[in-house]
Amino acid sequence: MLLSRIYSSSHSGTRSIVATILITTEEGSSLDNTLRHLGFHRIKTWLWPCRIATNGDRIFLLKPEHLKFIKSEQGNTLAWDGERYSHINDSLDQLEQSLAAQQFVRVHRGYLVNLDHVSEIQRWFNGKLMLIIDDDKKTEISTSRAGAEKLKSLIGF
Repeated sequence: MLLSRIYSSSHSGTRSIVATILITTEEGSSLDNTLRHLGFHRIKTWLWPCRIATNGDRIFLLKPEHLKFIKSEQGNTLAWDGERYSHINDSLDQLEQSLAAQQFVRVHRGYLVNLDHVSEIQRWFNGKLMLIIDDDKKTEISTSRAGAEKLKSLIGF
């Protein structure tokens, strides 16, 4: 596992976070013991509001406000930031719950869209909508009928 532990510590009102990026770290390893001795305690495997994503051998901390949309494709969850796709280990269902307060809407079973990055909404066939994303490619995302109704009620369309 690339990201094996994230530790958190609070000293005099400030919070420090340390991520150990190793191939593996066993419970009780010297690094684990050293961080605990310094007052760091293990927390979840991502930093809220950031998401940890991978692209090849690289690990990225993604801020939700920078993401245009997140899609599920062939069992993979991919986040698009306008330049590249990054793999996220969470499912769309998990992300839908955790990102709902940050302008992300499930518009289709395969897409979560950041409404802050929708530049245009067009009426489409059979009660669906076409969303135009504000990236260089002007990415088009078609909603489902249920997703269109949800979006219409959210924005008063």
